[in-house]
Amino acid sequence: MIELLVLGLFGVVALAGGVIGWFAAKTSSLERFLLGGAGMMLVHTGTLTDVIGFGVIATIVIKQKIRVRQSKLATPRVLPEEE
Repeated sequence: MIELLVLGLFGVVALAGGVIGWFAAKTSSLERFLLGGAGMMLVHTGTLTDVIGFGVIATIVIKQKIRVRQSKLATPRVLPEEE
């Protein structure tokens, strides 16, 4: 019973991320589409659909974390001037 609740919660969060356009970071059109599909897979009962849904979500989260980290490294920092 708890498993269904957790899977449903992850599915709804993925669906919301696909609809809103933000998950771990701003999502691309492809990521929004994939998040919507992954959310529907997690809401639907079945081991295969759950594994695929979690795999898609994990891939998108990792991709977004890498993208955010790269953008932080690429942004030049302005140091305060010493007097």
